[in-house]
Amino acid sequence: MFFLNFMCFWGEEYGWRYFLQPLLQKRYGVCKGLVLVGVIWAVWHLPLTLYYYSPEAPMQEMVYRIVFCICLSFVMGYFYMKLNCIWLPAIMHCLNNGMGALFTNPTAASQTEARILSWPDVFVSSIIILILTIPFFVLCHRMKEKFVRSPKLCE
Repeated sequence: MFFLNFMCFWGEEYGWRYFLQPLLQKRYGVCKGLVLVGVIWAVWHLPLTLYYYSPEAPMQEMVYRIVFCICLSFVMGYFYMKLNCIWLPAIMHCLNNGMGALFTNPTAASQTEARILSWPDVFVSSIIILILTIPFFVLCHRMKEKFVRSPKLCE
């Protein structure tokens, strides 16, 4: 099961980091490119966000997903730029999604019920995520503004 699940995350990261990130960074610069990758990544998850993750609170889930994807884009994007390899972002993506089960209500009757977000949940979670990703914002901002790696799977 791990291999099949991991291939999905590797495929997503192949699209986000290997293909899209260098194109957007070449056109808009390092930080704006990473923000755009995060926004596009959040929009990619919009159907899951609206109909699966939290259909009872879709606006809260959308705001949370956008903040989370942009912040995670800086973390994964930094490691992709630093290592010029998509394997670490793919592993991080896999671990992130796998850890989601640890933070849901285990007594809930369904996955949907386990993940109903309130506005205070979104606010607190967003603040925590932003604080945890500040070092990556700074590191990415310090990189050369038009930093783009030549596309390779790994050096």
